[in-house]
Amino acid sequence: MHGGSRSLLELVIVGLLSGSLGAVVTALLRIRADREEQIRERMIVAADELVTGFVQTFISIRRFINAHNEGDGDAALQEIREMRRLTDEVVARLARVELLFGRGKPASSEASRMVARLSHGLLEAEDYPNSDMVTVREAFAEAADHQGRFVHYAYEAVTKRRLRGSEPDAADPMTAV
Repeated sequence: MHGGSRSLLELVIVGLLSGSLGAVVTALLRIRADREEQIRERMIVAADELVTGFVQTFISIRRFINAHNEGDGDAALQEIREMRRLTDEVVARLARVELLFGRGKPASSEASRMVARLSHGLLEAEDYPNSDMVTVREAFAEAADHQGRFVHYAYEAVTKRRLRGSEPDAADPMTAV
């Protein structure tokens, strides 16, 4: 009888330990999935803020070019000041994109190229009225092309994270538990 009691006690202990271990594993997997979702959300917000800033800058660029074409130097100079302010905001947002998407990754690389071409166009525009408007237009058109590629790669990166779910990725230190 004593041997049977001990066996029952062992079964109870093993059952409790198994249940506890299962709960711990489940909790760790849930934590990992929650962290993955938080990172994904941060990536979406960072990409959205960068693109929104770029679009706001591009509106000012268009107004600058229109003012130049209409011969309105005062309006052109006012738009250059606005372009500088907005470009500075876009430059500041780039660091967050690089952090979240990974420096050197396709999305971050395109974002960096976009900002570089935007800055190049702005530097040329700031020489107004002696700006080379062809260079200004080309730089801003190239920035727009890079912005489109950034959106493509950012979408791929965010979608890949969602599809991957909570699977660990040894190359991704942001999700290591």
